[in-house]
Amino acid sequence: MSVIATLGAIAAVIIALEIFIILLIPGIILFLAVKGMGWTHRQVRRHAPPVRALFRQAATTAEDISQKVAAPVFVASTAAARIRRMQATLASHLFPREV
Repeated sequence: MSVIATLGAIAAVIIALEIFIILLIPGIILFLAVKGMGWTHRQVRRHAPPVRALFRQAATTAEDISQKVAAPVFVASTAAARIRRMQATLASHLFPREV
């Protein structure tokens, strides 16, 4: 075998090893990413129901408190509108407009 043929064979082996190593690194990263996503999915499925219950309780509490805070404002706004309407009605009866 000639020297050129030997160097060509060595180069082919080196190129094959380089390609294998270059493809191995993304393959390992992809494998670990999939494994990590599976672990994360299991953790979320385990912890999600209690967290969802806490958020539901917080939303219910916030809704109750907002109703208690907003109720007096609605009552006052309704009373003010009623008074304005009564004033306008009285004014139109006491001081009719001449057209």
